[in-house]
Amino acid sequence: MPSIQWPALAQYPGICLIIGLALQSQSQVHALSSQTATNPAASPTAECSNSDQRYLQLASPGLQEATELLANRFGLQLVSSADVVALPVANNPTPACRTLPQWLSLLLPDHIGYRVIEDTLVLSAHLAPAAQTTAAITIKATPTASIDLPDEIFVTAELQAGASRRSAPELTGNHDFKLDREQLRQTGVRNLPAALELASGVKIENNRYAIIRGMTGRYQTIQINRGELPSLDPAGQNFPLDFIPLGILNSIDLQKSVYADAPGQASAGILNLDTMQLPEHDYAQLAANYLYRQGSNSSSTLQGYSSSSDWYGFDDGSRRIPDLLLHTARQGSLDDLSNTQRQQLGEAVVGDMGLYQAHSQSSGGLDISTGLSRQISNATLGGTLSFNLRDHWQNTWIQSTSYSTGTGYSGSSADFHHEDSTHQRSEHIVDLSAMAALGLDINDAHYLGFNVLWLHQSTHRAELIETQGKSEHDIPSNTAYRRALINWTERSLLQRQLYGRHQLTSATDLYWQIASTQTNYDRPHDLDYRYSSTSENSDYQLQLSPSTTNIGWRSMQQQSHSISLHLNRIYSFGINSHLLTGELKWGWESSQKQRHGYNLLYTYSGSDDLTSNSQLMEQPNPNDILTPELITGDASSSGFILQDTLLDTDSSTSLSGRFYSATQINRATYLLNDLDLSEHWQLISGIRREYNQMTAALWNTEAHAEEPLQTASRWLPSIALEYRPSFHQLRANYSQTVVWPRFNELLPVIYEDLDTRTKTIGNPDLNNSDVHNWDLSWQWKPLDIPLRLGSSLYLKRIHHPIEGTFTDDTEATDQASYSNYSYQNSPFGQVQGLELEADYQWQWSGQHFKIQGRYANIRSHVQQRVTGQQNTDETGSDSDVITETTTKTSDSRPLQGQPAYISALRLQYQPSNTHTFSLVYKRSGTQLYITSDRNDLPAVYQQPRNHLDLSWTYQLKPARLTLNINNLINTAHHYQQGDYHYLSYRTGREYWLSLDVGF
Repeated sequence: MPSIQWPALAQYPGICLIIGLALQSQSQVHALSSQTATNPAASPTAECSNSDQRYLQLASPGLQEATELLANRFGLQLVSSADVVALPVANNPTPACRTLPQWLSLLLPDHIGYRVIEDTLVLSAHLAPAAQTTAAITIKATPTASIDLPDEIFVTAELQAGASRRSAPELTGNHDFKLDREQLRQTGVRNLPAALELASGVKIENNRYAIIRGMTGRYQTIQINRGELPSLDPAGQNFPLDFIPLGILNSIDLQKSVYADAPGQASAGILNLDTMQLPEHDYAQLAANYLYRQGSNSSSTLQGYSSSSDWYGFDDGSRRIPDLLLHTARQGSLDDLSNTQRQQLGEAVVGDMGLYQAHSQSSGGLDISTGLSRQISNATLGGTLSFNLRDHWQNTWIQSTSYSTGTGYSGSSADFHHEDSTHQRSEHIVDLSAMAALGLDINDAHYLGFNVLWLHQSTHRAELIETQGKSEHDIPSNTAYRRALINWTERSLLQRQLYGRHQLTSATDLYWQIASTQTNYDRPHDLDYRYSSTSENSDYQLQLSPSTTNIGWRSMQQQSHSISLHLNRIYSFGINSHLLTGELKWGWESSQKQRHGYNLLYTYSGSDDLTSNSQLMEQPNPNDILTPELITGDASSSGFILQDTLLDTDSSTSLSGRFYSATQINRATYLLNDLDLSEHWQLISGIRREYNQMTAALWNTEAHAEEPLQTASRWLPSIALEYRPSFHQLRANYSQTVVWPRFNELLPVIYEDLDTRTKTIGNPDLNNSDVHNWDLSWQWKPLDIPLRLGSSLYLKRIHHPIEGTFTDDTEATDQASYSNYSYQNSPFGQVQGLELEADYQWQWSGQHFKIQGRYANIRSHVQQRVTGQQNTDETGSDSDVITETTTKTSDSRPLQGQPAYISALRLQYQPSNTHTFSLVYKRSGTQLYITSDRNDLPAVYQQPRNHLDLSWTYQLKPARLTLNINNLINTAHHYQQGDYHYLSYRTGREYWLSLDVGF
C-alpha cells in the first residue's frame, strides 16, 4: 500500500515520518495479489512451523511495495520517511519462511534503519541501521487497526507517555475519527466534547452530549474499553462526555458505519474510549489549568444552602431525607403518623429554603497521572494511576417564553396566553475522577488487565425566574410570579473491568471481558417554590400547593453487569492462482442493567388565617413563613402542615407510584467475515442476533414484581464492499440496526428538565425503532501532495422513530400544561446526508500551515400523527370539540435532533517546533428540538449559531503551555417556538490556561 508523503518535514531533526494509507480493517491481513503468490495453497501460518515467521515471495523490486507487503503479513502498519519510498530492495530474497528481523536485514539498504513501536513498523534513514536495533524488536502477530490521518502536522516516532498495548478487539470498519493521547494534547482542546467536534458530522449539544450525523443519543453507543457507559441521570439517555477527563484516555475512536460486531443500538455510530493500560515505560505527568469565564468567575452569584463539605463535591448529610419520612413514604402516608411525628417532620423538611447572593470563585483543574512498567523474565508487568479534579462556575442569564396552561396556541381559556420569563441561573460544578489499571503481558501472546474507574460530579444550582403573563397581543396581564429553584445533585460511577487477550495460535486470538458498573444519582432537598402576584399593585406572596411549592428527594441507583467473548481467526485459501486471506469473527455479548429509585415530593398547606395574612406570606424567605412555631401536625389546627404530593403517573396501568425498579437484559451473538478478494477488493459480511427485554414496577407503599414492558429480538445483517485502487478508497455498505427504548423513555416517572423547565414522562407503550442504513464513502490520499479528500453519502430509513413530543398531561396531573413532553413513535422517518472532508498542509520558509474543512448536509422527513381541533358548529354558538388523529407525510418536518447542516473549519499555523496556533470555527443549521403533535401548538427549533475558538501552544520539553480562548463570538443560544423565543441565552467567553509537564 502506498504512503502519504510529507517531504516538507524531512528537514526537521528527529525522526520524520510519513503516515501510510490506513489499513482498511482493524483486524485483518490484507490480501496478496496474484503477482505475489506463486503457491495458491500457501498459507501465512501453514507454510511456517515457527509462529514468528511468515512466508513471503516478492515480485516487485521496489522497497516501498516490498515493505508494505511484509508489514501486512506480520499484521503491522507501515510508516516510512520520504527517503525510503523510491529505493529498490537491497537484495531479492528467495521465497521462504523468515522472521521479521531476517526479512528486513535482507530487504533494507545499510543506511536505512527500522523500529517496531506497538503495532507500527517505522522505516527511516534517521534510525540506527537494522543490525543495531534487532534486539529491541517487539513483533505483534495480531492484525492491526487502520490509522486515521492525525490532526497535527508533526508525528514523531518518539514513544509518548501512556502508550499502551492493545487489549480489546477493535471493531470492523474504518475509523472515521481517531486521536491518540499525544494528539489529544497537541490539539489544545480541554475536554472530550471539544475533541469530538473535530470530526465531520458531529455536533456537541450543551457542551456535553454528542450528536452524530444529526442523530441524538438514543441512536448511538458510547463505550469505554468496549464496555457500555450507562446514563447517569434518571431522566436522561445520554452519557455526559464532559464528565470524562482527557487525562485518563489513551485514545478516542469514532465509527459512524458499523457492522455485525457492533451493538445494535449504534445506528448513528459508536464512540469507544480507550483508557490508560500497560505503559511501555515509566512516566509521570502533571497538568494544572486555570479557567476564567466571562460573567461567571469572581462575580455575583446565586446560592442556596451550602453544607460544610460542598467545596470538595460531597454533601455532608445535612440535606439527606429524614429516616422517618422515607420510612413513612414506603409504608403509607403522612396521615398515618401521630400529630407529634408529623409536626417534627414538618419542621425538619423545611431546612434552609433561602436564595442568597454570594460571590463566585476561580475555576480550574488539576490532572496527575503516572505509570510503571517492569520486565520480569518473559513477561511485562505494569500499571497506571491517574487523578483529576475540575472546579468551575457558570452564571447564565436566560430569556424564555412558554405557552399558557390554557387550550393552546389558537386561543386561551386562562387569563394569559403566554409567559415571558427572565432567568438568572448559577452553577458550581466539581468533577472528581480517578483510574487505576494493571496489566500483565506474557510473551506478547497473553494479556490480562484490570481497570477501576471512578467518576464523581456534584452540581450546586440556584435559579431565580421572574415571569410576566402576557395576552395573545403581548399585553401584560395581571399574573406575574417569581420562581426559585435550588438543588444539589451528585452523580457518580464506579466501574470495575477484568479483561484478557490470548493468542491461541499465530492466526487465532481470543478476547474476553467482564465488567461491573455502579451508577448513583442523588438530588436531596430539591426546592421549587413560587411567589405570585395577581394584580399590578399587589406584592408577591408565597403560594402553597403541589403545583407551586415542592420540596423533593430524588434518588437512583443502577447496577450494570456485562460479559463478552470474541474469537478472531485469520485464514487463507487459494483459488486458481489467487491467494485469498481474511478474518472470521465470532462473538457473544450479554448485559443486564438493574435500576431502582424514588421520586418523593412534599408541600405545605396552610390554614386560611395564615394564607390570607399578606404581611406573613410576603416575607421573601420561606423560612420566615414556615417557622417552627407555625408548623403543626394537626390538620384541624391553625398552622402549616406537611403534605404528600402524589403523582399518579398512569392510572390506566399498575405502573404508578413514587418508587420504581426496572431491569433491562440484552444478549447478542454475531458472526462476521472480513475477506480480501484481491489486492484492491474487500468484502465484509455478517449477521447479528440481538435479544432485548425490559421489565419494570412502580408503587407507592408496597413493592411488587416487575412486569414486562417490552420483549423483542432482531436479526441484524450487514454487508460492505470496498474497492482500493491507488490513492483511493471506495466503500459501499448496508447494515440494519435497532433502537431499544431506554429506561427514561419507557418508565412513566415524571422528572423536570432543569434547562428547559419542561416535565418529562416516559411512555410504557413505546415501541423499538428498526433502522436500515446505507453508506457510500470515498477517500483520496495522493502520494505527491499533502492532501486528503473524503466524502460520504448515507441514507437511514427508520421505522417507528422515537421522538420527544409536547403533551397535555391533564390525565396525569389534573392540569393542562404545554411545558410537558413525553415520547412517542412516529410511523416512519428518513435521514439522508452528505459529508465532505478536506485536509491540506504546506510549508513555506520553515513555517507550517494546515487547513481542515468539515461539512455535513442533512435532510430528513417524518410521517407524523397530528392531533387537531375542529368546530362542528358554524353558527358561533358553543360547540363540541372533536379531536381527530391523522397520519400525514411532511417533508418540511425533520426528525427530532436533526440540524440542517454541521460545518467546521480549522486553521493551524506552526512557525516553529515550539509554537502552534489554531483557529476553529463551527456552525450548525436549524434543528428540531421538541416536536408537537398538535396543530395549534408549534414545535421548538434550535437556531443556527456561530462558534469560534482560538488556541496557542508553546512546547519546551518537558513542559507545554496552552492558552485557549473559547466562544470568541459569544453568539446567543436561541430556540424558537412559533412567534416566540422559547429560550435565549449566552454562555460568555472562556479563557483557559494550562501548564502540562511530563517526565
